[in-house]
Amino acid sequence: NFPQIKIDYTSTPATSNPLDAKGCVEAGTIASPPAVMNAVIDAVGTDVSMPATAEKVWKAMKKNNSKKTAALGKNMKSFNFKSAANTREATKMASGRTAFLAGGMTLLPAMKLGLAAYSDLINIKKIKALSGIKVSSKSLRIGATTTHADVASSKEVGKSIPSLAVLAEGIGDPQVRNRGTIGGSIANNDPAADYPSACLALNATIHTSKRTIPADKFFKGMFETDLKKGE
Repeated sequence: NFPQIKIDYTSTPATSNPLDAKGCVEAGTIASPPAVMNAVIDAVGTDVSMPATAEKVWKAMKKNNSKKTAALGKNMKSFNFKSAANTREATKMASGRTAFLAGGMTLLPAMKLGLAAYSDLINIKKIKALSGIKVSSKSLRIGATTTHADVASSKEVGKSIPSLAVLAEGIGDPQVRNRGTIGGSIANNDPAADYPSACLALNATIHTSKRTIPADKFFKGMFETDLKKGE
């Protein structure tokens, strides 16, 4: 015999919205991917198939000559988008008119505003050798494409330099922390960035594709570093 089941509903009002409603798991995430894709398609001006990788979006932008594509930024100059599989390939692609791209949190807004222009952007996000955190008895080494979120959540960083983990956790919002990278922040030396001052305070050493530079010699001024063209 199956027992009789009585179902009751318990409502817990949510003060965060006027409908006193809230959701969890799928209810809160189902709409996100379509919303993001709608925004991408609206900006590009043509359909983009999933998964919407950076390469697919860029090819769609170049193929479509609509006003929507032009509206992405009147001051933004055209450029070529390339992806490097490893550091050697990235170095070979580099020239005086290129820039390396991982998160793009500073680089892309600067280009959109006309503050910077490059003939080629080299995507280094896929280079595994440039990401990750390693700890030794004498140092903590963080790869250039390591995101702020990874630094903030790293047990190694939290144990070795707790203040650095706290700093990373306070950068921007979740979207910025999961996209932006420590290497980009240091290389661009945005006066609003947090890592440059941390590098100076920690007497850090910056490793580039060609040399190692002490932090106090690396940072020169606002948006200015000791990096050479193509480095």
